Order: sequence, then C-alpha cells, then structure tokens
Amino acid sequence: MSERKSFSHYVTLIPSSVMIGVFFLIPFILIVMASVAVKTPDGDFSYGFDLAHFQRFLTWFYIERALFSAGICALIAFFSLLIAFPFTYMLTQFKERTKTIWLIYILAQLSLSEVLIAFSWQVLFSRTAGLGNIFA
Repeated sequence: MSERKSFSHYVTLIPSSVMIGVFFLIPFILIVMASVAVKTPDGDFSYGFDLAHFQRFLTWFYIERALFSAGICALIAFFSLLIAFPFTYMLTQFKERTKTIWLIYILAQLSLSEVLIAFSWQVLFSRTAGLGNIFA
C-alpha cells in the first residue's frame, strides 16, 4: 500500500524551489543569453543567437589548457584511488575507537572548500612547484 502525500508535504519544498530559481536558474539563463548575444555596431550587445564568441575556444591554446586540466583530473583520480582503496581496507582492520577517530578526521576534510582542495592538488602536481621537482 502506497501512501499518498498530502499537499502539506509539498509546501515545504516551496522555499527551496524559490531559492534555486532566484539564485541559480535566473543567473544561469542570463549568462547563457549574454554568451550568445549579438554584438551591435556601436559596441553594445543585443539578445540574439551568435556563436562567434566561442570561436577562440577552438584555438590550440584553449584546447591545450583543456587537455592539461583533464590530465590533472585523471592524475588526481588515479592517486586518490591508489590511496583510498588500501586505506579503506586498513580502516576495516582498526579497533572501533581508532576507526571512529579516523572517520571523523576524514569527514572533517569535507568541510574544506572545493576551491582550496582543487588548488592544493594543482600546486601538488604543478610543473614549477610540484612533486616532480622534489623527486627530480
């Protein structure tokens, strides 16, 4: 037997839906509209559809940067898995108190900003200041 949810259950979704619409959907739509806007002769933009703004992203400079970023992402994923699987197995062998302390420490890392974490990985694997220079 499936229970039907009353209207009052869905009323609680209204504030979060409004917030998503105001702070995400509207700015996202405005950014998309501005990115495909048509440039007028007086230097202003009018809403239309023109992909000329995206032509420079097909140059080798931007393609090289995108490939480098994808390579860094793959390297980070590889090293994360290389560390995570053995550590997870090792964690299962700990006593309950030690396991709890380690899990709290690991979960505390989730409170760090994604920007800070990404920057840390970028510095760690960079060409000028990364691990390659330490071990070279």
